[in-house]
Amino acid sequence: MTDELILDMLSGSTDFISGERMCESLKISRTAVWKAINKLKSKGYQIDSVPHRGYRLVSSADILSRSELNTLCNTKMIGKQIVYFDSCGSTNDEARFGDAKGDAEGTVYITDFQSKGRGRLGRGWHEQEKKGIAMSILLHPMISPSQIMPVSLICGLSICKALKEITGLNCNVKWPNDVVINAKKIAGVLIEMSTSGEIVQYIIPGMGVNCNNSIFPEDIKDIATSVFLETGKSVSRKALVCGILENFEKYYFGWIEETQETTDHAIDENQIPSYLKEYKSLCINLGNEVIVHQRDMTFYGITKDITQEGELVILLANGEEKIILSGEVSVRGIYGYV
Repeated sequence: MTDELILDMLSGSTDFISGERMCESLKISRTAVWKAINKLKSKGYQIDSVPHRGYRLVSSADILSRSELNTLCNTKMIGKQIVYFDSCGSTNDEARFGDAKGDAEGTVYITDFQSKGRGRLGRGWHEQEKKGIAMSILLHPMISPSQIMPVSLICGLSICKALKEITGLNCNVKWPNDVVINAKKIAGVLIEMSTSGEIVQYIIPGMGVNCNNSIFPEDIKDIATSVFLETGKSVSRKALVCGILENFEKYYFGWIEETQETTDHAIDENQIPSYLKEYKSLCINLGNEVIVHQRDMTFYGITKDITQEGELVILLANGEEKIILSGEVSVRGIYGYV
Protein backbone atom coordinates (compact mmCIF):
# COMPACT_ATOMS: atom_id res chain seq x y z
CA MET A 1 0.00 0.00 0.00
CA THR A 2 2.97 2.34 0.37
CA ASP A 3 3.13 3.04 -3.36
CA GLU A 4 -0.65 3.79 -3.34
CA LEU A 5 -0.23 6.30 -0.51
CA ILE A 6 2.70 7.99 -2.21
CA LEU A 7 0.76 8.12 -5.47
CA ASP A 8 -2.07 9.83 -3.56
CA MET A 9 0.37 12.50 -2.40
CA LEU A 10 1.93 13.00 -5.82
CA SER A 11 -1.44 13.12 -7.57
CA GLY A 12 -2.63 15.84 -5.21
CA SER A 13 0.24 18.21 -5.96
CA THR A 14 1.62 19.97 -9.03
CA ASP A 15 4.89 20.74 -7.26
CA PHE A 16 7.73 18.57 -5.99
CA ILE A 17 7.25 16.73 -2.71
CA SER A 18 10.35 16.01 -0.69
CA GLY A 19 11.28 12.54 0.43
CA GLU A 20 11.51 13.87 3.97
CA ARG A 21 7.89 15.05 3.84
CA MET A 22 6.78 11.65 2.57
CA CYS A 23 8.67 9.92 5.38
CA GLU A 24 7.09 12.14 8.03
CA SER A 25 3.56 11.97 6.60
CA LEU A 26 3.52 8.21 6.09
CA LYS A 27 5.78 7.24 8.99
CA ILE A 28 8.10 5.27 6.73
CA SER A 29 11.83 5.20 5.98
CA ARG A 30 13.68 6.84 3.07
CA THR A 31 14.36 3.34 1.74
CA ALA A 32 10.63 2.57 1.70
CA VAL A 33 9.97 5.80 -0.22
CA TRP A 34 12.67 4.94 -2.76
CA LYS A 35 11.29 1.43 -3.28
CA ALA A 36 7.74 2.73 -3.70
CA ILE A 37 8.82 5.37 -6.24
CA ASN A 38 10.67 2.71 -8.26
CA LYS A 39 7.63 0.44 -8.12
CA LEU A 40 5.44 3.22 -9.50
CA LYS A 41 7.95 3.89 -12.27
CA SER A 42 8.00 0.19 -13.18
CA LYS A 43 4.21 0.36 -13.64
CA GLY A 44 4.54 3.17 -16.15
CA TYR A 45 4.26 6.32 -14.05
CA GLN A 46 6.63 9.07 -15.12
CA ILE A 47 8.08 10.67 -11.99
CA ASP A 48 10.73 13.37 -11.88
CA SER A 49 13.34 13.03 -9.13
CA VAL A 50 15.40 16.16 -8.33
CA PRO A 51 17.97 16.32 -5.50
CA HIS A 52 16.94 18.63 -2.63
CA ARG A 53 13.47 19.08 -4.16
CA GLY A 54 11.99 15.58 -4.14
CA TYR A 55 9.54 13.92 -6.51
CA ARG A 56 6.89 15.15 -8.95
CA LEU A 57 4.35 13.15 -10.95
CA VAL A 58 4.71 14.01 -14.65
CA SER A 59 2.27 11.55 -16.21
CA SER A 60 0.12 8.65 -15.04
CA ALA A 61 -0.03 5.08 -16.24
CA ASP A 62 -3.23 3.35 -17.31
CA ILE A 63 -3.47 1.54 -13.99
CA LEU A 64 -6.84 0.85 -12.40
CA SER A 65 -5.78 1.82 -8.89
CA ARG A 66 -7.77 3.65 -6.25
CA SER A 67 -5.61 6.76 -6.59
CA GLU A 68 -6.18 6.94 -10.33
CA LEU A 69 -9.91 6.27 -10.28
CA ASN A 70 -10.88 8.44 -7.32
CA THR A 71 -9.71 11.56 -9.15
CA LEU A 72 -11.77 10.72 -12.26
CA CYS A 73 -15.00 9.08 -11.11
CA ASN A 74 -17.98 11.32 -10.39
CA THR A 75 -20.19 9.09 -8.23
CA LYS A 76 -21.87 9.40 -4.86
CA MET A 77 -21.66 5.80 -3.64
CA ILE A 78 -20.59 3.32 -6.32
CA GLY A 79 -16.80 3.31 -6.36
CA LYS A 80 -16.29 5.77 -3.52
CA GLN A 81 -14.38 2.92 -1.91
CA ILE A 82 -12.06 1.07 -4.29
CA VAL A 83 -10.00 -2.01 -3.46
CA TYR A 84 -7.27 -2.50 -6.06
CA PHE A 85 -5.11 -5.56 -6.77
CA ASP A 86 -2.13 -5.79 -9.09
CA SER A 87 -3.47 -9.29 -9.72
CA CYS A 88 -5.97 -11.62 -8.09
CA GLY A 89 -7.86 -14.83 -8.78
CA SER A 90 -11.35 -13.37 -9.08
CA THR A 91 -12.73 -9.93 -8.22
CA ASN A 92 -16.06 -11.57 -7.36
CA ASP A 93 -14.27 -13.68 -4.76
CA GLU A 94 -12.56 -10.56 -3.39
CA ALA A 95 -15.96 -8.86 -3.13
CA ARG A 96 -17.31 -11.83 -1.13
CA PHE A 97 -14.32 -11.59 1.20
CA GLY A 98 -14.94 -7.84 1.47
CA ASP A 99 -18.57 -8.37 2.40
CA ALA A 100 -17.52 -10.79 5.15
CA LYS A 101 -15.20 -8.09 6.52
CA GLY A 102 -17.99 -5.51 6.53
CA ASP A 103 -17.11 -3.45 3.46
CA ALA A 104 -19.65 -0.80 2.53
CA GLU A 105 -22.21 -1.09 -0.25
CA GLY A 106 -20.84 0.31 -3.48
CA THR A 107 -17.26 -0.84 -2.83
CA VAL A 108 -15.55 -1.73 -6.11
CA TYR A 109 -12.94 -4.49 -6.35
CA ILE A 110 -10.73 -4.11 -9.39
CA THR A 111 -7.55 -5.64 -10.77
CA ASP A 112 -5.07 -5.28 -13.60
CA PHE A 113 -5.00 -9.05 -14.01
CA GLN A 114 -7.54 -11.71 -13.07
CA SER A 115 -6.24 -15.27 -13.30
CA LYS A 116 -9.45 -17.15 -12.49
CA GLY A 117 -12.17 -15.02 -13.99
CA ARG A 118 -15.54 -16.72 -14.41
CA GLY A 119 -18.21 -16.28 -17.04
CA ARG A 120 -21.82 -17.35 -17.12
CA LEU A 121 -22.76 -21.05 -17.09
CA GLY A 122 -19.38 -22.06 -15.67
CA ARG A 123 -17.30 -20.72 -18.55
CA GLY A 124 -13.94 -19.08 -18.01
CA TRP A 125 -13.17 -15.47 -18.90
CA HIS A 126 -10.05 -14.81 -20.99
CA GLU A 127 -7.83 -12.11 -19.49
CA GLN A 128 -4.71 -10.27 -20.66
CA GLU A 129 -2.71 -8.31 -18.12
CA LYS A 130 -3.43 -4.56 -18.25
CA LYS A 131 -5.46 -4.96 -21.44
CA GLY A 132 -9.00 -5.20 -20.12
CA ILE A 133 -11.26 -4.34 -17.22
CA ALA A 134 -12.12 -6.85 -14.49
CA MET A 135 -14.11 -5.46 -11.58
CA SER A 136 -16.90 -6.32 -9.17
CA ILE A 137 -19.33 -4.20 -7.15
CA LEU A 138 -20.68 -5.06 -3.70
CA LEU A 139 -24.40 -4.29 -3.41
CA HIS A 140 -26.85 -4.58 -0.50
CA PRO A 141 -30.26 -3.76 -1.99
CA MET A 142 -33.32 -4.22 0.21
CA ILE A 143 -35.08 -6.59 -2.19
CA SER A 144 -36.13 -10.21 -2.40
CA PRO A 145 -34.20 -12.77 -4.53
CA SER A 146 -37.01 -12.77 -7.10
CA GLN A 147 -36.36 -9.10 -7.83
CA ILE A 148 -32.66 -9.19 -8.78
CA MET A 149 -32.91 -9.74 -12.56
CA PRO A 150 -32.92 -6.00 -13.37
CA VAL A 151 -29.45 -5.68 -11.80
CA SER A 152 -28.14 -7.98 -14.52
CA LEU A 153 -29.76 -5.90 -17.26
CA ILE A 154 -28.52 -2.65 -15.73
CA CYS A 155 -24.94 -3.96 -15.84
CA GLY A 156 -25.11 -4.70 -19.55
CA LEU A 157 -26.79 -1.35 -20.25
CA SER A 158 -24.19 0.58 -18.23
CA ILE A 159 -21.28 -1.01 -20.10
CA CYS A 160 -22.97 -0.46 -23.46
CA LYS A 161 -23.65 3.23 -22.72
CA ALA A 162 -20.11 3.84 -21.40
CA LEU A 163 -18.53 2.27 -24.48
CA LYS A 164 -20.59 4.57 -26.69
CA GLU A 165 -19.73 7.67 -24.63
CA ILE A 166 -16.00 6.96 -24.30
CA THR A 167 -15.17 5.28 -27.62
CA GLY A 168 -18.05 6.10 -29.96
CA LEU A 169 -18.73 2.42 -30.59
CA ASN A 170 -22.34 1.49 -31.30
CA CYS A 171 -22.78 -1.61 -29.15
CA ASN A 172 -25.84 -3.65 -28.35
CA VAL A 173 -26.90 -5.80 -25.42
CA LYS A 174 -27.77 -9.48 -25.84
CA TRP A 175 -30.12 -10.52 -23.06
CA PRO A 176 -29.42 -10.50 -20.26
CA ASN A 177 -26.07 -8.70 -20.11
CA ASP A 178 -23.61 -9.62 -22.88
CA VAL A 179 -22.40 -6.56 -24.78
CA VAL A 180 -21.81 -7.20 -28.49
CA ILE A 181 -20.60 -5.36 -31.54
CA ASN A 182 -20.42 -6.64 -35.10
CA ALA A 183 -21.70 -10.05 -33.93
CA LYS A 184 -18.85 -10.43 -31.42
CA LYS A 185 -18.76 -10.20 -27.63
CA ILE A 186 -16.86 -7.28 -26.16
CA ALA A 187 -18.04 -7.49 -22.54
CA GLY A 188 -19.82 -9.83 -20.16
CA VAL A 189 -21.24 -9.90 -16.65
CA LEU A 190 -21.48 -12.57 -13.96
CA ILE A 191 -23.98 -11.95 -11.16
CA GLU A 192 -23.53 -13.78 -7.87
CA MET A 193 -25.62 -13.36 -4.73
CA SER A 194 -26.23 -14.65 -1.23
CA THR A 195 -29.66 -14.94 0.31
CA SER A 196 -31.22 -15.77 3.64
CA GLY A 197 -34.79 -16.89 3.15
CA GLU A 198 -36.55 -14.10 1.27
CA ILE A 199 -33.82 -11.53 1.97
CA VAL A 200 -30.88 -10.73 -0.30
CA GLN A 201 -27.70 -10.47 1.78
CA TYR A 202 -25.57 -9.23 -1.11
CA ILE A 203 -25.43 -9.05 -4.88
CA ILE A 204 -22.06 -9.00 -6.65
CA PRO A 205 -22.00 -8.10 -10.34
CA GLY A 206 -18.65 -9.00 -11.88
CA MET A 207 -17.88 -7.16 -15.13
CA GLY A 208 -15.30 -7.98 -17.77
CA VAL A 209 -14.58 -5.67 -20.72
CA ASN A 210 -12.11 -6.28 -23.55
CA CYS A 211 -10.35 -2.96 -24.02
CA ASN A 212 -6.89 -3.01 -25.58
CA ASN A 213 -6.64 -6.72 -26.42
CA SER A 214 -5.12 -7.28 -29.85
CA ILE A 215 -5.33 -11.09 -29.91
CA PHE A 216 -7.57 -13.81 -28.47
CA PRO A 217 -7.07 -17.56 -28.08
CA GLU A 218 -7.95 -19.73 -31.08
CA ASP A 219 -11.16 -21.05 -29.53
CA ILE A 220 -12.75 -17.61 -29.10
CA LYS A 221 -11.05 -15.38 -31.67
CA ASP A 222 -14.07 -15.56 -34.01
CA ILE A 223 -16.60 -14.65 -31.32
CA ALA A 224 -14.70 -12.09 -29.19
CA THR A 225 -13.54 -8.57 -29.91
CA SER A 226 -12.13 -5.51 -28.13
CA VAL A 227 -12.19 -1.74 -28.35
CA PHE A 228 -8.75 -1.83 -29.97
CA LEU A 229 -9.76 -4.35 -32.63
CA GLU A 230 -12.92 -2.37 -33.46
CA THR A 231 -11.36 1.11 -33.55
CA GLY A 232 -7.65 0.55 -34.15
CA LYS A 233 -6.96 2.71 -31.09
CA SER A 234 -6.21 2.07 -27.45
CA VAL A 235 -8.76 3.31 -24.93
CA SER A 236 -8.13 4.69 -21.45
CA ARG A 237 -9.29 1.90 -19.19
CA LYS A 238 -9.60 4.40 -16.33
CA ALA A 239 -11.99 6.57 -18.30
CA LEU A 240 -14.06 3.55 -19.30
CA VAL A 241 -14.25 2.23 -15.72
CA CYS A 242 -15.51 5.61 -14.52
CA GLY A 243 -18.04 5.76 -17.34
CA ILE A 244 -19.38 2.32 -16.40
CA LEU A 245 -19.59 3.14 -12.69
CA GLU A 246 -21.28 6.49 -13.29
CA ASN A 247 -23.87 4.94 -15.60
CA PHE A 248 -24.41 2.01 -13.26
CA GLU A 249 -25.04 4.29 -10.28
CA LYS A 250 -27.57 6.34 -12.25
CA TYR A 251 -29.56 3.30 -13.43
CA TYR A 252 -29.20 1.38 -10.15
CA PHE A 253 -30.42 4.23 -7.96
CA GLY A 254 -33.26 4.94 -10.38
CA TRP A 255 -34.34 1.30 -10.34
CA ILE A 256 -34.16 1.06 -6.53
CA GLU A 257 -36.32 4.18 -6.23
CA GLU A 258 -38.89 2.90 -8.73
CA THR A 259 -38.92 -0.52 -7.06
CA GLN A 260 -39.69 1.12 -3.72
CA GLU A 261 -42.48 3.14 -5.28
CA THR A 262 -44.12 0.04 -6.78
CA THR A 263 -43.77 -1.72 -3.42
CA ASP A 264 -45.65 1.10 -1.71
CA HIS A 265 -48.30 1.43 -4.41
CA ALA A 266 -50.08 -0.73 -6.94
CA ILE A 267 -47.97 -1.63 -9.99
CA ASP A 268 -48.89 0.21 -13.18
CA GLU A 269 -48.43 -2.41 -15.91
CA ASN A 270 -48.23 0.29 -18.57
CA GLN A 271 -45.38 2.22 -16.94
CA ILE A 272 -42.10 0.40 -17.46
CA PRO A 273 -38.96 1.26 -15.44
CA SER A 274 -36.91 4.08 -16.97
CA TYR A 275 -33.77 1.94 -17.36
CA LEU A 276 -35.78 -0.69 -19.26
CA LYS A 277 -36.76 1.78 -21.98
CA GLU A 278 -33.08 2.37 -22.79
CA TYR A 279 -32.25 -1.30 -22.41
CA LYS A 280 -34.92 -2.29 -24.92
CA SER A 281 -33.62 0.24 -27.44
CA LEU A 282 -30.22 -1.50 -27.37
CA CYS A 283 -31.32 -5.13 -27.00
CA ILE A 284 -30.70 -7.20 -30.15
CA ASN A 285 -33.04 -9.97 -29.00
CA LEU A 286 -36.20 -7.96 -29.50
CA GLY A 287 -38.04 -8.76 -32.72
CA ASN A 288 -35.52 -11.39 -33.77
CA GLU A 289 -35.60 -15.17 -33.89
CA VAL A 290 -33.81 -16.77 -30.97
CA ILE A 291 -32.67 -20.22 -29.93
CA VAL A 292 -33.21 -20.94 -26.25
CA HIS A 293 -31.34 -23.70 -24.41
CA GLN A 294 -32.67 -24.65 -20.98
CA ARG A 295 -31.18 -27.76 -19.40
CA ASP A 296 -32.48 -30.65 -21.58
CA MET A 297 -34.77 -28.48 -23.69
CA THR A 298 -34.12 -26.38 -26.81
CA PHE A 299 -36.74 -24.32 -28.62
CA TYR A 300 -37.05 -21.52 -31.18
CA GLY A 301 -39.17 -18.40 -31.18
CA ILE A 302 -39.36 -14.65 -31.73
CA THR A 303 -38.51 -12.31 -28.86
CA LYS A 304 -41.67 -10.27 -28.32
CA ASP A 305 -40.90 -8.23 -25.20
CA ILE A 306 -39.00 -7.87 -21.93
CA THR A 307 -41.09 -7.71 -18.76
CA GLN A 308 -40.70 -5.23 -15.89
CA GLU A 309 -38.98 -8.05 -13.99
CA GLY A 310 -36.38 -8.41 -16.77
CA GLU A 311 -37.74 -11.65 -18.25
CA LEU A 312 -37.85 -12.42 -21.99
CA VAL A 313 -41.22 -12.97 -23.61
CA ILE A 314 -40.79 -15.49 -26.45
CA LEU A 315 -43.50 -16.04 -29.07
CA LEU A 316 -43.43 -19.67 -30.22
CA ALA A 317 -44.46 -20.90 -33.67
CA ASN A 318 -47.77 -22.22 -32.30
CA GLY A 319 -48.70 -18.79 -30.99
CA GLU A 320 -47.91 -19.61 -27.36
CA GLU A 321 -45.97 -17.08 -25.29
CA LYS A 322 -43.16 -18.41 -23.10
CA ILE A 323 -41.52 -16.42 -20.29
CA ILE A 324 -37.75 -16.91 -19.96
CA LEU A 325 -35.93 -16.00 -16.75
CA SER A 326 -32.79 -18.07 -17.26
CA GLY A 327 -31.01 -20.12 -19.89
CA GLU A 328 -28.74 -19.54 -22.87
CA VAL A 329 -30.39 -17.42 -25.53
CA SER A 330 -28.72 -16.97 -28.91
CA VAL A 331 -29.96 -14.55 -31.52
CA ARG A 332 -30.11 -16.51 -34.73
CA GLY A 333 -28.24 -15.01 -37.65
CA ILE A 334 -26.84 -12.18 -35.54
CA TYR A 335 -25.09 -13.74 -32.61
CA GLY A 336 -23.81 -17.10 -33.71
CA TYR A 337 -22.68 -19.02 -30.65
CA VAL A 338 -24.29 -20.67 -27.66
